[in-house]
Amino acid sequence: NQSALFNGGAVVFDLNADPYNPVYVGKYDFFGYVHDGWVDNDTLYASHIYSGFFAIVDMTDKSNPALLGTQQTPNTFTHNTWMSKDRRTIFTTDEVDNSFLAAYDITDPTDIKFLDKMQANPGSGSIVHNTHILENYAVTAWYTDGVSIVDATRPNNLVQTGWYDNSPDATGGGFIGCWGVYPFLPSGNLIATNIHGVNNGGGELWVLTPAYKRATYLEGNVTDASTGAPINKALVEIIGSNIEEETTAGGQYTLGQADAGTVQVQISKVGYNSVTTSAILVEGEVTVLDVALESAQTVAVNGQVLDKGTGLTVPNAQVTVFNGQISFETTANANGQFSLPAVFLGNYSVVAGAWGYRYAVLNNQNINANQTYTLELEKGYRDDFVFDYGWEVNGTSTEGIWERGEPVGINVGIVLSPETDLGGDVGNTCYVTGNSTSSVDLDDVEDGTMNLISPPMNLANYNDPIMNAFLFFTSFTQDGQSLDSIRLFVSNGIEEKQILARAGATTSWQPLTVHLKNFISMSDNVRIRIECYNDPAYVGFDSYEAAFDYFRVVDGSPTGTNEPELEATLLARPNPFRGQFLIEYKTPNDGQYQLNLYDVMGRRVESNAVESAEGIVVAGQSLQPGVYFVRLENGQQASQPVRVVKIN
Repeated sequence: NQSALFNGGAVVFDLNADPYNPVYVGKYDFFGYVHDGWVDNDTLYASHIYSGFFAIVDMTDKSNPALLGTQQTPNTFTHNTWMSKDRRTIFTTDEVDNSFLAAYDITDPTDIKFLDKMQANPGSGSIVHNTHILENYAVTAWYTDGVSIVDATRPNNLVQTGWYDNSPDATGGGFIGCWGVYPFLPSGNLIATNIHGVNNGGGELWVLTPAYKRATYLEGNVTDASTGAPINKALVEIIGSNIEEETTAGGQYTLGQADAGTVQVQISKVGYNSVTTSAILVEGEVTVLDVALESAQTVAVNGQVLDKGTGLTVPNAQVTVFNGQISFETTANANGQFSLPAVFLGNYSVVAGAWGYRYAVLNNQNINANQTYTLELEKGYRDDFVFDYGWEVNGTSTEGIWERGEPVGINVGIVLSPETDLGGDVGNTCYVTGNSTSSVDLDDVEDGTMNLISPPMNLANYNDPIMNAFLFFTSFTQDGQSLDSIRLFVSNGIEEKQILARAGATTSWQPLTVHLKNFISMSDNVRIRIECYNDPAYVGFDSYEAAFDYFRVVDGSPTGTNEPELEATLLARPNPFRGQFLIEYKTPNDGQYQLNLYDVMGRRVESNAVESAEGIVVAGQSLQPGVYFVRLENGQQASQPVRVVKIN
């Protein structure tokens, strides 16, 4: 995988005098490990796979390299680079699931500019491996998707014009299928190598005869019909294909396809009326299609937020109306009243919340006229981080600062930072450390601590306050050590006690259930602190990422009890599920059992009586979308719970 010299950097040898006995003359190790290097005369193009970027290095003086520029690549796992024939463009690949072939303008190596990116089979999740450039075509090995040929004549608009799947039985991500294709034979044939079957002594060599053809291009601008201003992130789709692209901040789009002819094109953007029109595509030519979109109709959403127990208003409650495309937020006044005067027509969820209350959630609201809502909040503590309740952030690390938002994620074949918040909760946000990049070892916790502290909670009258939450934590070093940790603390305004400590990595959301009274006496000033710690003494490459979501404090919970544990095995499938799911159970003995489902508040929402020692039960049909816990109980004992998620 790498040399032991110079942290895996590039090593330079002089072969001129005696190529059989090369002489060491220099090195390039500015950023450590170079996974792949491409050299053009005295310029090195180095792929720093673990750092997620390529570097352009002037190697004229072999003993004193000069860095000209660096550029992060789309999936921040830069595997290889290859240059265009005119030396103006560099093409890159990232060897991770759902990755891209990308193009960059390197006319000025000190000012590298992104041009375009593409996938051989969008939505398949496959991994791109190596690309080579032959004339104006990028010939690329794409693991489970096989061999891809892209017309790169216009590097700002990469269009696939040839594709051969030489691994038809392999799908999705993973390192199986075509991992090399060579296009430079005098015959013009391609040699493609498949890695699948290697574990049982297999592997395949394919010889293919390619047909290189020019692409058709569709390019243009999308603007606001009233103002003429460019529209950012409008979706332009060729209907009946998987070819689509969002407009840039300047309203531009570039796309294309292999086949010429007349196509139907749809242009859409939330807040605007969609437009569908036709375009004639010609091989090797650019068809320009400019579109102006009319603003969509809006309505008003008003209402009031009340305390469900008292009927009194909840001052300064927060309210959001959202769907998967857009959200509208506001804060209620001192009388709990709120107003959103301009909401686009559509289907939404309406959510209200305030610290010290659980959310009020109304799903599937068809808002097609002015609406008025009364939203009632129950007392309690719940935070899916839909709203900013004022969690405090501090620490000695200057990077990896806790942020509330939709996770960017880091996926290098292993998920180092979550790409989504916890499924099944409200909204799509959580707290995550350093959410500005998907690169490894950039904007992560470094050389110290980073704390996330809850607002104060009044738990003085709780009999058994139980904290439920989900935690994501990864920490690793280049040499495999687990030096870093994440710790949770609880304080009552007088003292603070540690309630949990972890080191290493989880690489998935992990549930937490803590009986707070087991650690400290309760008060009206209880706070939770999550502390991330990165060892300042470690000087090698390391990465530290953490996330926190789905916070609850309840008085009693099915996910943590003092009952003796019932020996049982539970398996839920499918999970997540729609409609209903199967729960397979197995215990040592026949008896009178209840297979119970609980919601996250600890309320039993479904019960199924069973008597045999093992069996399968159909459950969940009547449940609303959300997170639930399944336990097998016999009146004196209860099994460990299994978490299930029902989705829309």
